[in-house]
Amino acid sequence: MSSKSIENRLELRKAPTQERSRQTFDWILEAACEIFEKRKYDEVTTNEIAKRAGVSVGSIYQYFPNKDSILLQILKQISDTIFVALEDTLQGFRKEPLPSISSVVQEMLQVMLVHNLERPNLHRLCWDGPQFSKDIEAFKQEYRKRLCLLIQDFLCFHPQAQVSDPALSAWILVHLITSLFHEYITQFGSFTDGAFFQELYRLIMAYLSSTNVYLIA
Repeated sequence: MSSKSIENRLELRKAPTQERSRQTFDWILEAACEIFEKRKYDEVTTNEIAKRAGVSVGSIYQYFPNKDSILLQILKQISDTIFVALEDTLQGFRKEPLPSISSVVQEMLQVMLVHNLERPNLHRLCWDGPQFSKDIEAFKQEYRKRLCLLIQDFLCFHPQAQVSDPALSAWILVHLITSLFHEYITQFGSFTDGAFFQELYRLIMAYLSSTNVYLIA
């Protein structure tokens, strides 16, 4: 499903253009974020979001056709912020002398850690929560593809990345890292110390550095 199809189904009824309307729009998204961080998605209503935002329900429906449309806008904001941060990090390492792959991995994990520390339950809901509408699931799938291509490009570029299939390795890394981040939040509530970060770093470095470990046929 293309991005165009998703946007047609959950597109904004209108985009905020004036300062006051943009403020109202942001209030709605912020209120939804606060509620989604603490409540089950299926239990939340647009009435509740409107009350938290301090606006009328009619104000919500001026911009959003439904609750899924609100969540999609939140997903776009979260995914764009993380993607741009990771992209900027990788671009910053494309210089001479080329930094070690360990430095790149540490910085990328730090970027993800910082962003996941901001409302960790919301991140988990968005990416590993219950099955949402087909449109939202399609958006999430497209976003993961973008991440995979970004990591694949890095694996092809850096000579210390010892992988035989960069596309497959990128897919494995993206799904491994995001799943572990969100599962850790589910089990322990927050990142309370550096142990998780350290162990995840060791896991990734062992994977990227081992080319001669294969299953015995």
